[in-house]
Amino acid sequence: MDERERLLRAAMSGRLAEVDQLTGDLGDLSTKDLAVACTLCRAEDALALIAAAPDVNQALAPFDWPPLLYLCFSRLQRRAEAAAAASRIAEALIGCGADVNARKPESSAAHPETALYGAAGVNANPQLTERLLSAGADPNDGTEEIGAETLYHAAELPDNRCLRLLLAAGVAQDKLSYCLARKLDFEDPEGALLFLEAGADPNFVTPFGNRETRVHKAVRSDRSLTVLDLLLAGGGRTDAQDADGLTPYALAVRMGRTFLTGRLLQAGATAEEAGALDVFLGVCARGDRSAAGYLIERQPDLRAEASTSHAGHLATAAFEGRHKAVALMLDLGFPPDARGEFGSALHMACWRGHAEAVQALVAGGADLELANDFGGMPLDTAVFAAFNCHDPLGGMTTWGLPEDVRHGDYPGVVRALLEGGADVNVITDFPTGRADIDAVLAEWRS
Repeated sequence: MDERERLLRAAMSGRLAEVDQLTGDLGDLSTKDLAVACTLCRAEDALALIAAAPDVNQALAPFDWPPLLYLCFSRLQRRAEAAAAASRIAEALIGCGADVNARKPESSAAHPETALYGAAGVNANPQLTERLLSAGADPNDGTEEIGAETLYHAAELPDNRCLRLLLAAGVAQDKLSYCLARKLDFEDPEGALLFLEAGADPNFVTPFGNRETRVHKAVRSDRSLTVLDLLLAGGGRTDAQDADGLTPYALAVRMGRTFLTGRLLQAGATAEEAGALDVFLGVCARGDRSAAGYLIERQPDLRAEASTSHAGHLATAAFEGRHKAVALMLDLGFPPDARGEFGSALHMACWRGHAEAVQALVAGGADLELANDFGGMPLDTAVFAAFNCHDPLGGMTTWGLPEDVRHGDYPGVVRALLEGGADVNVITDFPTGRADIDAVLAEWRS
């Protein structure tokens, strides 16, 4: 890989310090190379090259993208000057016939990574987003799936300016309703209200998985009473059942969301919707040993039923960092390698940097060599998350840069794994670039 390709890959990945270093090494390349000029958001260089280009839709190496995609996906736009320049460059490209609905050739028709996706879903650039939409970019991208790719990822952003533009451009109701669930992965009442005001249906049922409504989703995601109230005021029902037959109230009891149960009762739910198993799982989720012991004395079979048929609750507790709940469930016989969203409970705790939950799982016999859905071991997950878990509640998003990860105790997670017997040689790319993690790894490498 030559330095030009390294520069372009670093810009698309958000490794801005590497971009700065390579830009210096490559000198005035942006005056001769349209892909580089667009990637670096250098307006004067790009405008001159665009004026001389025979075809602004020509696929350029190394990614075989047209210039507009290099522009829209460049993470240099996190810098205000580059973001403003990107809008000027886009205007020139569009004026010369650039296809505003161009997408990466490697992306699928169901999940297209379009120019609009780069502008609104990756870089959160409202000026560039508005420019593309006014030129005919389609906010309903991803028509083979129920969601819309750009809208789904714009919902991850803490800044809702791009979301407002997409909603104003006109998104189909089923796509609105589907993507509202992604906004509910984050605590953002303003964003949730924008979806509802645009016509999202809080009773829309996800057609796969748990088959839950958006009210269920708010409960599962541990959203606030403010967000729950918005959904209920928008017509959200309390009597809908998910694939397991759970109403939002029963789910709240089962997940230990006691602060939501009272509001759901006020809205029409009934206490009878939750059974003994739901109550027991909720007690476990809160890490209440005394209450768990009391319930087991009265109904001994709850322990076996919970630990075998509902082992995933351990992974949920690990994901949310509830280490006392993790320790209690392990003591009650929940399997330490219980499955979570993309890996074992240990992977889930590693992802969000929950060191105490990791310590409890390691002590409880969790497998340190069990691969997650992407082939990585827990130590891989911890190091990757330290650069990519941009939101402590919503998980991985497209907008964050490595330096944005400020939550979690990732050095503590790495230390707990290594002290438990994880192989330090799993991490082949050393140093990683985070001094606090590298200091821990260096102890074992030496």
